[in-house]
Amino acid sequence: MKHVLISLLCMLTLTAHAQETHVIEPANLEVKYVAYYEGDYLKTHGKLSNTFILRCGKTTAQYFCRESLWTDSLSSSPEGFHIWYEHKMAELKKWKNGGDRPTHLPDYGEWIYRTLSSNVTSTYRSMMGEGLVIRDSAQMNWTLVDDSTKSVIGYECHLAETDFRGRHWKAWYTMDIPVSLGPWKLSGLPGLVLAAEVPGLMNLKAYQVATQNLTPVTFYNYFDKKFTDIPFDKYLRKRDTVRYPKGTLIAPRLELK
Repeated sequence: MKHVLISLLCMLTLTAHAQETHVIEPANLEVKYVAYYEGDYLKTHGKLSNTFILRCGKTTAQYFCRESLWTDSLSSSPEGFHIWYEHKMAELKKWKNGGDRPTHLPDYGEWIYRTLSSNVTSTYRSMMGEGLVIRDSAQMNWTLVDDSTKSVIGYECHLAETDFRGRHWKAWYTMDIPVSLGPWKLSGLPGLVLAAEVPGLMNLKAYQVATQNLTPVTFYNYFDKKFTDIPFDKYLRKRDTVRYPKGTLIAPRLELK
């Protein structure tokens, strides 16, 4: 009985720690992407871009928005919240004076972690204040396009295409970096994805690849939010029943079904 209680306490401790901000493991690769809207949404809401970071270790990869990290890390403390608030007020004032409307790309508020051994992704996000972690193991079926290459930040890249959950993706991957990952949930190609697009909606392009002096792969949860596990299909049903207040600006979704 004593050993059972000790094991139970260890499990509870690990579970609690898993939802606190903590280092997971050292990183061996970090890629920074700039992402921006194009097409009709760009015409409607003005120019917008966000920076996203893909960080990889031996067992885990993470993908998140740099601006979201900045917002959470600042606003989680009283002093930082004041800095963040002043920044947001200046941003809104600029918009009212004719500047671009403040908004974000679809996965701005998502923190995606991939277990490399199983290729399962865990997406942490909030929905109407509720913390959710969405487990997903869907694979992308790519078509490799022969004789279609281009250079992205000095790397020769090859084109591949896929249809995934209602969106058509084009991805440019390099076999010079044999890592089967990319921005967002893109994976399954014989090299690292350095550029990708959903034609008419958004475009992503790497501008930096680093392998030294890296920040560790880290689980971020500055507000100590509690997350509830939910499978992807149940998450979709829950998402599609949410009714936002009239006038709420909702970014186009990357996954429609």
